[in-house]
Amino acid sequence: MLQGDRDLFDTLRAAHWPTICSQMCSEAPTRELADLLRSRWTEYGGRIRVDTGDDALLVRALRAWLPMYRGPEMTLLRGESIERYQAGRLGFCWTPNRETAEMFASGLQADYPGGGCLLQCLAPPDAILAAPDAHSRWLGEEEYVLDPTKLGDVEVVTRYPRPQRR
Repeated sequence: MLQGDRDLFDTLRAAHWPTICSQMCSEAPTRELADLLRSRWTEYGGRIRVDTGDDALLVRALRAWLPMYRGPEMTLLRGESIERYQAGRLGFCWTPNRETAEMFASGLQADYPGGGCLLQCLAPPDAILAAPDAHSRWLGEEEYVLDPTKLGDVEVVTRYPRPQRR
């Protein structure tokens, strides 16, 4: 099913992501579909995570389909909501670019209860699922996809208050 549908990632409904991730764990992707998933992950990764509803399954699917990272450990940053950080539900998308991480920490992530925070970690190679692709570089995000369960110490560098509503 996965290999025959070029528009798969553009037409899926939320209810299908658990099924699709299960299939991804057992089917080798074509290069075209693997590249498409990487690009769509950059744009919709947060939504895909919510719709899948199973981080362990999602990590297995991403490991199976994303181009494997083959580099050293890296210091990476992430803009995260305080709420998610305190719950231990860190996001998958990290960057070496402090400016990019601060943009998310003080913007989108700060809009959650408790505000946002800038996180930093030394990610071991086995935690890094994939390096940035061309689309992520074009956006200026330099997004590395991580398995957050493989991270050791994650430091809160800065906190950002939730914006006041008028």
